[in-house]
Amino acid sequence: MRMAAFRAKDGRSKKRGGTRSCARGRSLLRCQIGGVTKSQLHCQGEGADRGVLPDERLACRDSFHQRGPLMTIGSGIFWSTVLVLLAVAARQITLHQKWKITGKVFGGVIVVCAAIVGGFYSWHYIKSLPRAPSEVTELEGVKLGMTATEVTLLLGEPDQKTEPTTDNKETKFAYKYSSPDVNITFYGPDKYHTKVSIVCTKEPTTKLLGFDNYSTEDRIIARLGEPSWVSIKRDGLAKIDSYSKWKAAFVLAKNAIIEKCATSSGGVTFAEELLSPEAQKAADMKAAAEAEAQVRANIAAAAQPNDWSPVPPRKTSRRSFRSSSANSLAQGDSSNDPCAPSLSKAERLSRLALFGSVRQTGAETYEAGSHEIFYVGATLISCR
Repeated sequence: MRMAAFRAKDGRSKKRGGTRSCARGRSLLRCQIGGVTKSQLHCQGEGADRGVLPDERLACRDSFHQRGPLMTIGSGIFWSTVLVLLAVAARQITLHQKWKITGKVFGGVIVVCAAIVGGFYSWHYIKSLPRAPSEVTELEGVKLGMTATEVTLLLGEPDQKTEPTTDNKETKFAYKYSSPDVNITFYGPDKYHTKVSIVCTKEPTTKLLGFDNYSTEDRIIARLGEPSWVSIKRDGLAKIDSYSKWKAAFVLAKNAIIEKCATSSGGVTFAEELLSPEAQKAADMKAAAEAEAQVRANIAAAAQPNDWSPVPPRKTSRRSFRSSSANSLAQGDSSNDPCAPSLSKAERLSRLALFGSVRQTGAETYEAGSHEIFYVGATLISCR
């Protein structure tokens, strides 16, 4: 009768089909959302007698047991005791009028707890910050200071290697490997006491101080600051940012890393660096002066008689010399023709001197007699 009353209150059918629908629908739904109601208990009780499927009853029962009771007996006793103690404390404080002192004590406790929590979170935040980069000592497994033998034991025979060269009492040679893509440079007082001084790699995913080939110069500067020094290639297409503090250098092109280097000296520079405007102007003037001096030296050497000739030069007048030269050219002798093809600049000037005193009438223009030669650099423009 009690279950029938519950069923009538919920407005469910008293037929068997209605009970089965309750067991399959609302009972399981209430179990899933964790609610335990009279309708659920009714469905469970009815299901045992009315043919509710066993798996449905198990699902409802397992869901209820997994959720467990809201409070155990032990936790109930504990919280009841806490509430009773709080009530007693509040009554005692009220009787003795100690609310002001209690508020101060309570406030102090809150402040202390807040300080402890704040300190804990501050310590956790500081600990989670990225660590400052340390000094680079190796790259691709190659350590700075290794000998050539230690490198070959580690990576094997290099794909390419250069012969040792000595400059300013320092010997230098290099090894190149293709897999991994590594360039290793050795320095030392002689070829028997050289050690790894520079290790560079173009491997895209290899990181140096947390940067790979997908990093930009802006990211490097944002983290490491301005470089110790910068080296720009002579053609202006690449640059090297060196950080002596970490003994690292980054080769960049189009604002992105193309190569990473570890160096014992703290920096790497291009063999041919871009000159400043003043230095470039001085270099151009020096090159022009050297070229002009070389031209004058060639002219002077061509104008002098051949000391090796066994027959002393015959004394002739300038007019007879010119006529003999003209006759020889008219007869088809081109051995003295300054305009003959495939001649070097020095040879043309030497032949031009046979026609008289060579005069430089322009930057690259030379005349002798009725002949004239005009050059631009090392290219012959005209000869007549």
